[in-house]
Amino acid sequence: MTESATASRSWHLQATIRRLVLTAFVAGQTGLASWFLLQVLPYHGGNVVEWLIVAVFAVLYLWIAFGFWIAVYGFLLRLLGGDRASLLKRHTPNELAATPLSKTAIVMPLYHEPVSWTLKGLKAIYLDLARSGRLDDFDFYILSDSQDPDVWLQEQQVWLKLVEELGAQGRLFYRRRRVNLNYKSGNVADFLRRWGS
Repeated sequence: MTESATASRSWHLQATIRRLVLTAFVAGQTGLASWFLLQVLPYHGGNVVEWLIVAVFAVLYLWIAFGFWIAVYGFLLRLLGGDRASLLKRHTPNELAATPLSKTAIVMPLYHEPVSWTLKGLKAIYLDLARSGRLDDFDFYILSDSQDPDVWLQEQQVWLKLVEELGAQGRLFYRRRRVNLNYKSGNVADFLRRWGS
């Protein structure tokens, strides 16, 4: 068995153990809290209504217990110097720096917004990333749902002007949907379906 396969099996075993321990703590705390709730109720679970109350309580309490134990685990890891199995510890800083990142899409959905003002915000993000030297890791997409021809023509004009001003050819894109189902969330979902990869 190769070294990477052994390391992968070791990591999977550690991850499984961590998940089981977390599940045990969360389930135990939720079970204990539910039992205390039963002791407080007048019939101590003697009727269906009380069991329904406890069931709803347990579902809601799971989130609290989960958040609590994740925070405790994170605190202990930080206190003890970090996670030995993290990517940062398994790879050298040179390996991590040499690994190319996949591109991230910065998406701005529009629907009849004041175009110049809205795209000034996108321009500020673009310029900040350019100053940081990380611009090559990002592509920008303006996703329009505007239906009024005057508005979407203005959006296209401002977009073209912005592309020329920033020299962002091939990096800043504009797309307008003809059918705007589900508003802006539908626009983002459509973008992910068509260009998510």
